[in-house]
Amino acid sequence: MDFNFTENQIMIRDLARGILDKEVTADRLKMVQADPDWCDRALWSTLAGAGLLGIVVPERLGGMGFGIAEACVLLHEIGRVVAPLPVLPTVVLAGLPIAEFGTDQQRTEWLVPMAAGTTMLTGALVDAASADPGKTATTARPDGNGWVLQGQKHFVPAAHLAQRILVPATTPDGGGLFLVNPHAAGIELAGQRTSSGERLYTVTLSGVHVAARDLLGGDARSGGQRASWIYERALVAVCATQ
Repeated sequence: MDFNFTENQIMIRDLARGILDKEVTADRLKMVQADPDWCDRALWSTLAGAGLLGIVVPERLGGMGFGIAEACVLLHEIGRVVAPLPVLPTVVLAGLPIAEFGTDQQRTEWLVPMAAGTTMLTGALVDAASADPGKTATTARPDGNGWVLQGQKHFVPAAHLAQRILVPATTPDGGGLFLVNPHAAGIELAGQRTSSGERLYTVTLSGVHVAARDLLGGDARSGGQRASWIYERALVAVCATQ
């Protein structure tokens, strides 16, 4: 088995390293890490301009069309300079599953602005009442032309920045992944700062309505397996960043 980087992975590494080594200075880090948002928005825009935020976005939508291996190459460079950016939650916790499981409409709606740097996303994989990401205690029941979610998630990164949080929930038919608006009625975000300054959130969903169009892939049966799929990739992504 060949563990050497491919030409594309080397290109991503060198492109990211060139930007990050130039932009991420000690003074800039101190300033951004002290900010409540913990997000270097100027650097975020620079990465978007270089095409790096579209690393997992299909080429037909203007992205690079790569997968988790290439995303980890990017995250390794981000972790190397400790850049305060929500790349992992946006690209891996939400972008990658939307690219893999989303409908054409969902991919266009969320991945195109993600690649452009105008949309941030995240995922809520740690359930407050279940240790198994594939068998979440958070529930979703059908309600007219949509769903109502009930439950609580811990350690959600960038929830205050995201336009959508990808939330696994158990449905009557199995499980679904829901693109939840963090500003919807019935949602409470309770944040705390880590030692690095990053904010992690407890997200409480109390009767939150989600439109039918925001059920990822339109599938309310396979969410458990898909949540486990995301969780495995998230672990690898965290390791790459660390």
